[in-house]
Amino acid sequence: SRSQSASDASGKDIQEPPGFEAIERRVQGDARSYGGNLADDITSRLSPDKLAQETAQSQALGYYGSPTHQLYGGLVERLTDGRLSAADALRLNPCGGLVGAGCGTSSQLLSAVFRSGPVYQHALLHDALGFLRTTSGIGPGYTYTGFSFLAATSPLGGQLSGIFWHIPYRGWIPGISVASTLVPWSQRSR
Repeated sequence: SRSQSASDASGKDIQEPPGFEAIERRVQGDARSYGGNLADDITSRLSPDKLAQETAQSQALGYYGSPTHQLYGGLVERLTDGRLSAADALRLNPCGGLVGAGCGTSSQLLSAVFRSGPVYQHALLHDALGFLRTTSGIGPGYTYTGFSFLAATSPLGGQLSGIFWHIPYRGWIPGISVASTLVPWSQRSR
């Protein structure tokens, strides 16, 4: 097992959830087996009008390219082992990583309230895995914990189980290499 840990500013141990390694291996395996160019294929499946609208909303909120949005992109890049770049993840999912649905006012308010902790952590991983599953069939989808009565492609699936899954790992932020907690995964030394 390559489970990683580090310490936060107060010296408290930060650990990656034990189940994350299995999720990461599954998604990376799916990405390696994927028969096409992920960015091109996902782009062709998305509505250009909807993507333009979501990008405009994300930019208007000041979210597009924000630190949280960059963490989301880095997480997608990490999960796909670089087969989908962080930049492409940001471009193709301009609201990825926000708490709540889309880029609306409710997402803005929820994201302001939940700037850290299990809900924030879950939003990043939930959006990354849901995006990959719904756009390319890669990974476990929104129901990454395995506890949901809803389909892996339903954004409502896995909400409570995902939040509860993160509670013991409050300091861990998906998309950050725990070995170097302040460096986005996409910028870590390889």
